[in-house]
Formats: sequence, C-alpha cells, structure tokens
Amino acid sequence: MALLNRKYVAPGWDDVYDMMIELARQIKGIGYLPQVIVGVSRGGWPPARIMSDLLENANLANMKVEFYTNIGVTAQRPKITQPVTSEVVGKRVLVVDDVADSGHSLRVTVKHLARKGAREIRVCTLYVKPKSIFKP
Repeated sequence: MALLNRKYVAPGWDDVYDMMIELARQIKGIGYLPQVIVGVSRGGWPPARIMSDLLENANLANMKVEFYTNIGVTAQRPKITQPVTSEVVGKRVLVVDDVADSGHSLRVTVKHLARKGAREIRVCTLYVKPKSIFKP
C-alpha cells in the first residue's frame, strides 16, 4: 500500500483483494445473502466484481453517481448519471464502493435503490473516512 503525498492511500491489488476477502467473510458471517450486488461507478466496479466471485453471486449490476469534479472538488450534490442496471424490486441488495468519502453519493445510491423497490439494502466499502455522513 503506497502513500501519495502523505494525503492519499493507494492500495495495491493484493491489498484490495485481501480487504474484499475480509468483507466477504463478514457478510457471510452475519448471514446476509444478497440477490443483487451493485457496484457504484467508478471506484466500486472492481471491488463489486471481486465480491461477486467471493459470494458466488453472478447477479452483478452497476450504477453511476457523479459528485467529484476533480480530486477533492465536488459538485453541489451527487447526480445519478446511470441508474441501476438490474431489476431490484423485492430483492436484497449489496452496494459495493471503494470509499465512503463524504457519504453523500452513497446516501443518494441507497435512496435510488429504495425508490426502485429494493427490499433490503446493505452497503460495504473498502474505506470509510471519518468525515463521512454515511456509515456502511
């Protein structure tokens, strides 16, 4: 895992995979069996794909929420630019993203999935920043 300018952490692929194994272990440990795994673009797509393998669940969907316009620079509010790509009505959904930064994008994601009829929504991320308003 590398530190960039002592401000950002850039995990290597082995680190990401190890974190995903631990998250999958925790998800299995609480008995949560998602019917759909949703990767949030862009950072959540690779971890969602890994989680799909680890949970042996091929029902993988995507959605895209845009909030950051540059490193450390956000728009006024997150915007869904690609709605969820799979049917979620009545289903248990696991949202996967790389980081809960401000938490605003994850909050918008969960609200979107609830409006689409998801029965139960849980969220996992590799990192949660202390300032995040959303705690997975």
